[in-house]
Amino acid sequence: MICFVQKLAKMPLDTTTAEHEILIKTIYFRLTKKQAKRTGAHWVDIGFQGTDPATDLRTNGMFGLLQMLYLVETYPKSVQLCWRHSNYSKEHPDEIKRGGMEYDFPLACKMLETTANVLTLLS
Repeated sequence: MICFVQKLAKMPLDTTTAEHEILIKTIYFRLTKKQAKRTGAHWVDIGFQGTDPATDLRTNGMFGLLQMLYLVETYPKSVQLCWRHSNYSKEHPDEIKRGGMEYDFPLACKMLETTANVLTLLS
């Protein structure tokens, strides 16, 4: 099993494969309830570092993508709540100005970071 997981982690997101594109777009849709183009600034809104989510998946490959998909499919309400918290300051700028705490964090990156930690523990 560990060998399979490690192979998945080394398998890159192939943007020319329709199935891979469906997987990544499903993650975006489950969080935002909006359709997504393959690249664009909208990916930053869910916590990727740039406009192309494939670049953030280089370390974890398809394993990272499947981990994210599992979370949004299995725990949709919890992940949507995390996503809303990750953008709290953007949604409530007046409260932040009054001394409220900033909760912003890049959700997708944090999910992938957790996956990288799992891979480290497995190796």
